[in-house]
Amino acid sequence: RRASVQKYGGTAASELAVSMGLEWLKGIQQKDGSWKFSNPGPGAEPGEYQRTEVGATSLALLCFLGAGHTHAQDGPYRETIHSGLAYIGSQAEIVQGTADLRGASEGNAGMYVQGLATICISEAHALEPDDEDLRQLTKMAVRFIERSQDPKGGGWRYYPRQPGDTSVVGWQVMALQSAKAGRIKVSSSVLRDARKFLHDARDATDGSSYRYTPDRGEATNSMTAGGLLCRMYLGWRKDYGPLESGVRHLSAVGPSRSDMYYNYYATQVLRHFGDDLWDKWNLQMREQLVNTQVTEGPAAGSWLPTDRHSFQAGQIYQTALCILTLEVYYRHLPLYKRLEAADAE
Repeated sequence: RRASVQKYGGTAASELAVSMGLEWLKGIQQKDGSWKFSNPGPGAEPGEYQRTEVGATSLALLCFLGAGHTHAQDGPYRETIHSGLAYIGSQAEIVQGTADLRGASEGNAGMYVQGLATICISEAHALEPDDEDLRQLTKMAVRFIERSQDPKGGGWRYYPRQPGDTSVVGWQVMALQSAKAGRIKVSSSVLRDARKFLHDARDATDGSSYRYTPDRGEATNSMTAGGLLCRMYLGWRKDYGPLESGVRHLSAVGPSRSDMYYNYYATQVLRHFGDDLWDKWNLQMREQLVNTQVTEGPAAGSWLPTDRHSFQAGQIYQTALCILTLEVYYRHLPLYKRLEAADAE
């Protein structure tokens, strides 16, 4: 972790921000191991969601896992992670070899929660591959995502088999890729159909920008960031023209001061792409996050909600996305560095 921070653009200040964020999250964990969007502790802004605990718990746990902490290794967050994973497992509905992890999701959150929870348990399994119970739960959660795909358009949305939108598709593709990283088998036909959805959701004819749905409106920066990240993981190479065009567009737009959803995806895109575009983006994004963290009072370590989704998910949501963005230096290995290494072998 320390080597990656130094190599890829982190600083002592960004690492301190991550550590403070983790301490804040640890302090507001519920007794049953969950986190609640509506209960972020003193001095913090709650979200409107009264349930959706699996979603809140998955977001929080990803921050600990992203920093390399696990439920099986000694460390300051071992019990925090263990009880959080146990909570997610307790909410799983096992049906015909699938694990529905949506829990008591509210509104349109259902498949978002499934994607988030699957990423969470996938990353926990990848860190502790000998945990057979976690492996089996991950496999069944992946099967649920696969069976929930829209059979016609290849996407995912709020409910299983509903025609998709690019936002929900992004979380499912990341979940499937996280599972693959832990050597969990993922259906090649599901990934093929996800590519079809992205092809249909493109705005620019070359696929350098993306709409919310294939038949709705114009491209947005957040959907373009999410769409390009999916394209990277689904096979687009760094030297592919539309990818470079899309990345340069995101670089020109730069980090947002209010839209952390966009920042979260775009930071990963620029990180994987690398080069001078990453250096420029990273300097802006890193300093913005370090300088806007709450540093005093009972909510020290968190970030005040600015994202438009924060009215539903509050300070926990905003803080988790900020921490995950600051963990980008080591949470995932640079995609194209891995491919270059593989090509050289």
